[in-house]
Amino acid sequence: MVIDRQKLLDGSYDREAQENEIVRVLTREEREVSRRPILDRLGPGEDLWVFAYGSLIWNPQMFVAEHRPARVHGYRRAFCMWSPYSRGTPERPGLMLALDQGGCCTGLAYRIEAAKVEEETEVLWAREMFSGIYEPRWVRVRTESGQVDAVTFVANRTSHFYAGALDHEAQAVVLARAVGQTGPNIDYLRYLVQSLEERGLTCTIVEDLHRRVQTVDGTVDLTAIDWPAPCRSWR
Repeated sequence: MVIDRQKLLDGSYDREAQENEIVRVLTREEREVSRRPILDRLGPGEDLWVFAYGSLIWNPQMFVAEHRPARVHGYRRAFCMWSPYSRGTPERPGLMLALDQGGCCTGLAYRIEAAKVEEETEVLWAREMFSGIYEPRWVRVRTESGQVDAVTFVANRTSHFYAGALDHEAQAVVLARAVGQTGPNIDYLRYLVQSLEERGLTCTIVEDLHRRVQTVDGTVDLTAIDWPAPCRSWR
């Protein structure tokens, strides 16, 4: 399933999730608590850079003026957030990407023109700050044309969605078997692998997980996974 820009703007995804009562969706006012300080840091007429490391690479749903291959240090790409809705269920959640502490990460740096920052960040926050599993952060990003300060979204380690304790073997099992509202969890990994390859970006973490997923079969012992408590705990 491809995320739709208009549904982000009109709140359709929020209403759908609220009706399913699986996750608590942040209100517009709650999202503004983190969005406004980011915008307040920009000077008059200043463009905004955004660092993309996951689905924003292949499906940004933002109007951008420019994009560059980029690298950020101090954070790594990780499947470290449980997904009990879009890529899994409350009983068998999938995994979503985040930036977690340590290492480095390749991705894309998007430039949003100053005149479009207000509307485009509304789209961005409706998408990335859907349930509060991420925290927006300013990071220094290296590109072939020099360094820029960019906004990105890192794992909220205090969230009960945080799954940072899972090793790669367990992550591969979850990715191979979980299915949610937007489809199989493994599709997310495949889109990521394809998108990185098409743009000449490398990620050893993703490459390792992709290899491991190929070896997961129907005989795997799902009870060996340290699944989180289901249903009500997600809210």
